[in-house]
Amino acid sequence: MDKARKKSEESASSSSGRKRKSALDENMEMEENQKKKIQKKFDDSSRDKMRDQWLMRRIVVKVVTPKLGEKYYRKKGVVVDIVGDNV
Repeated sequence: MDKARKKSEESASSSSGRKRKSALDENMEMEENQKKKIQKKFDDSSRDKMRDQWLMRRIVVKVVTPKLGEKYYRKKGVVVDIVGDNV
């Protein structure tokens, strides 16, 4: 039975000239193509703009840097006002 399967696979691959892709390879290729399409849609300037748009008034944020002191470290707060270029 294995010999028959091998012969059928060999004949199929020799007729097309290429090996068939596995389902995993096909999925990986589809994901790469989707990523490329998304990257083409957004140029560098729009990506920077989208990255900065998360900061807005009246959202709850958590301080994760100890540089601001123990009073604020690991505490939650609400953004009241945004000063500057949203950076």
